[in-house]
Amino acid sequence: MRRYTLLIASLLSFAAGAQQSLYWLPKETLSTSMAANRPRVTSNAYDMPVVIWGEGANLVAGVGTQFFFDRVDTLNLPGQMVSISYWHGPELAGTGDTLYAVYKEAPETDTSHHIYCVATFDGGQNWMAPRRVDFIGNHMGRLPTVAKGPGGHPVVAFMLSDLNYMEPQWVIATSSDYGQTFSSPVQVSGDNSPTAEACDCCPAALAVTGSTVHLAYRDNLSNVRNIRVASGLWQDSAFTSMNVDPQTWTVNACPASGPDITNLGDSLYATFLNASQSDDVFLSRWQHGDSAVTVHQISPSSVAQNYPRIDAQLWSDGSFTRSSVWKTGAGTQAKIQAKIEHWGLPFWVDLDTGTVNVPDVAVSGQGVYFVWHEVLQKRMYLKRAYFQGIGLEEVPSLTDRTPTHIFDLHGRQVDPANLPAGVYVFWYSDGSFEKRFILASI
Repeated sequence: MRRYTLLIASLLSFAAGAQQSLYWLPKETLSTSMAANRPRVTSNAYDMPVVIWGEGANLVAGVGTQFFFDRVDTLNLPGQMVSISYWHGPELAGTGDTLYAVYKEAPETDTSHHIYCVATFDGGQNWMAPRRVDFIGNHMGRLPTVAKGPGGHPVVAFMLSDLNYMEPQWVIATSSDYGQTFSSPVQVSGDNSPTAEACDCCPAALAVTGSTVHLAYRDNLSNVRNIRVASGLWQDSAFTSMNVDPQTWTVNACPASGPDITNLGDSLYATFLNASQSDDVFLSRWQHGDSAVTVHQISPSSVAQNYPRIDAQLWSDGSFTRSSVWKTGAGTQAKIQAKIEHWGLPFWVDLDTGTVNVPDVAVSGQGVYFVWHEVLQKRMYLKRAYFQGIGLEEVPSLTDRTPTHIFDLHGRQVDPANLPAGVYVFWYSDGSFEKRFILASI
């Protein structure tokens, strides 16, 4: 059965000057299940949100339109129980019509339980049958993550260890047939020292730039648990890692918090927790092929922070949109906080307050999408910040400007060289936009 959410309330504007605005929709409830947990979000070819989350033993998915959210499918096989908690679980990635989700069947130590990849080729409306990723004999694979690699094929990373959680290392398996089969895994962590291991309860994250795969993970070198990024060519066995977190954090217990990673132009960005001084979230930046890293704190708050996530998009004119989201505080007064950098301007926002946890973010051509879990209310929430108003009065620009994006009224980006007759939203380089009626050519 499909369930729909209709947005009735009016749009809200979060403005920064006359021509630079974000238009916020009220938060949408995606699930009211008592067992809902740990949402993940990306966007599809229509620049609309696609979300997965856990509900009890199952992994479910939903897709948004401009005004609706449609719960569409259960992704795991019948009878399977998905391994998920607030700090780990299934992951989601992709662009356009081709998206991938990965999950591990619980309990993890059962050698008959495996890691699976699920594909959709229509932007999240219909999902294929899960396909097994891990062929690792009498070992344990867990904490899978995924990225869309060269040619649109999935790249899956997971932690490999023995059945007692000993000798953990990160490995990567690739597919050349859109997730139908996967290669034998290649170890990509542990090259920095003979005694280095993966931090055994910290998830990782993947990014792909061209033909190069990057895995951000938390290392464990004699209880120094900093963030490293391993990089290597797709389907190659040679990976080398670099430290992107120069603040030494020594802790003898696993922090259960991993990094996130995204690429933007010629640079890579990683977000992570480092508690060497206090529980703070940080952003690292480095250029492809360079070992020089700049690090700065994301949030100015003195309250404890955790679970940072990041996403970014580079636009055709060289401008970009980048957004981070994280949890601040604890208990009933915790906050989901976010920063959006759009057209050179920073937007800071508190998305929610309460027993909130595990946020995620996706940047699309339409706007920025945030998801999180409200534990006591037993709600899974989605909040959208559009780059342009929907049904609001536009403010025309008085400066020189050039079109950067054109959308139809269904929210689909269209080719400016091939516009049928109709009404379109033109978005310009100065941040302004306008609705225009295009007449049919004679």
